[in-house]
Amino acid sequence: MIFSTRGIVLRTVKYGDTSIIATVYTQLFGLQSYLINGVRTAGKSSTAYLYQPASILSLQAYHNELKNLQRIKEASWSHVYSGVSNHVIRNTVALFIVELLQKVIRHEEQNEELYNFTEKTLLLLDRCVLSEAADIPVIFSLALTEFLGFKLVNNHSASHPYFNPEEGKFTVELGDQTIPDDPDFHKLYSELLSISEFFNPEQEGNPIPALKLNGYLRRRILRVTETYFKWHIPGFSELKTLQVFEQMA
Repeated sequence: MIFSTRGIVLRTVKYGDTSIIATVYTQLFGLQSYLINGVRTAGKSSTAYLYQPASILSLQAYHNELKNLQRIKEASWSHVYSGVSNHVIRNTVALFIVELLQKVIRHEEQNEELYNFTEKTLLLLDRCVLSEAADIPVIFSLALTEFLGFKLVNNHSASHPYFNPEEGKFTVELGDQTIPDDPDFHKLYSELLSISEFFNPEQEGNPIPALKLNGYLRRRILRVTETYFKWHIPGFSELKTLQVFEQMA
């Protein structure tokens, strides 16, 4: 059967001389792999440009639950990026979002709330001011834990001042020696958790408050959150886009 759905392209690999296999996170079917024939041909008939990572597509797709590879009847852009396509920071943030999704989504199950949250965050990234765009990875990665079923616990207090990534909450002592031994840093992490809990990329006006983070703090916060994911998702490996952020500093 043919179904209509939107999807976010996570990655593509070449297949044969002219085809690709695209991994797409769809609104209707969750994570899917599509064999797309003949898109890497020369000339105007080529449609490989549609399947860039982070592209948001409108799809007419065949779906058979008994098959690992599905096929697409028709595809077009659901949204044409302007800011994301033309600025290195926005583009890197978009690649961070799709890389993180690849690492945390392991099953095909539909999760429409997570899909919508991700799509709306990408749309926000495309339109927001640059200073806000730089903070999106921090807020998105913290908010993502709720959709994955192991939400971070924000129990920060004077008696529990240190974030412990293994336990996913604040504890009496510093448990992981790779985490900064700086009470102010852990307090900031708690404040960001509070902000991420109410983050709504569809909110009118300014959904991202002025976080006043510098590049160093963003990277340290993302590394701590990455450590949390490593503890809670088997096989979670280092995020390559974090290395890009560090090189851009």
